[in-house]
Amino acid sequence: MHFVLQLIEGFDAVIVVDAVIRGQPPGILYVFTPSEADLDLHSGEQIDPHFAEPLRALKLARALGLLPEHVTVVGCEPLSCQLGMSLSVSVKAAVDSAVETIRNMLVADCLRTTGETHLA
Repeated sequence: MHFVLQLIEGFDAVIVVDAVIRGQPPGILYVFTPSEADLDLHSGEQIDPHFAEPLRALKLARALGLLPEHVTVVGCEPLSCQLGMSLSVSVKAAVDSAVETIRNMLVADCLRTTGETHLA
């Protein structure tokens, strides 16, 4: 819910970073834009704002008219999503690559919008 409340401030874009389960080996990184179907509320679907799951938060933000035009998900295939678990070795190994991916996305956006290549 905190994520959705932050969107009230108004943003042009958002990058969501989280575990993404797609059945690949742990540590695989994904970068994608959620599809319209991913973000649509289905008939009778209810969203619990206390359940911290990114897709549900994005659906809620969209339903409230708060979702920015540009949404990108940077996800990492987890070994497990059990609560209280620390990062697996393979996921820890992917963190630097994920950070570099996000940094490159931000630099590219900065260049596109300001002509500058450095982040403030």
